[in-house]
Amino acid sequence: MENNIELISENRHLLRSNARLLFEILKNNTQSVINSLSRKEMNVIYSINSYATKFDIRGLKLSVKNNPELLVRKDIEYYLNEDAKTLLTGLSVLNNSK
Repeated sequence: MENNIELISENRHLLRSNARLLFEILKNNTQSVINSLSRKEMNVIYSINSYATKFDIRGLKLSVKNNPELLVRKDIEYYLNEDAKTLLTGLSVLNNSK
């Protein structure tokens, strides 16, 4: 299936609904592998989550200031905990597009 993603995309309408959902999950996962986080980026996310959990606004702002390119990514919200999402939305760092 992974080798024939383009062919399946063209004929997606022929798939049943559960097969279409599985295909979308597979397609999104292969795209996210391309954009996977590096070890340094994962450490930054860990520190942001930690600062947010401890409600350390100063440390959170410093992490955001030093890593703005990381927080611009669209898939970053999947790695943040709820505390970090709430605080970063309040600081206007993340857009609450949901």
